[in-house]
Amino acid sequence: MSAAVASFQGPNRIVVVPVLKEVELTHGIFTSTGNLVAWFESEQDALAALAELARDEPEAADEVAAIPFGDDGKACGPAVKGSALLPKAA
Repeated sequence: MSAAVASFQGPNRIVVVPVLKEVELTHGIFTSTGNLVAWFESEQDALAALAELARDEPEAADEVAAIPFGDDGKACGPAVKGSALLPKAA
């Protein structure tokens, strides 16, 4: 969510209150060189695809990551590397 500001003018005063706006996120899977692999409307779908890529090619799991993007087209959260979704070795 992002914050916006709304102003209301009442008798003898102005009240400013924050308004929360729901941000639609999309998620891209990118290689470490910046190439787009796939684009998803949901985080769940992006992470499931990233996990599958990491399992199929574990030696390249550090080279792919899912990145969330806001409705303004800018990256807006932490990247998740494919290697983070692999089972930990015992």
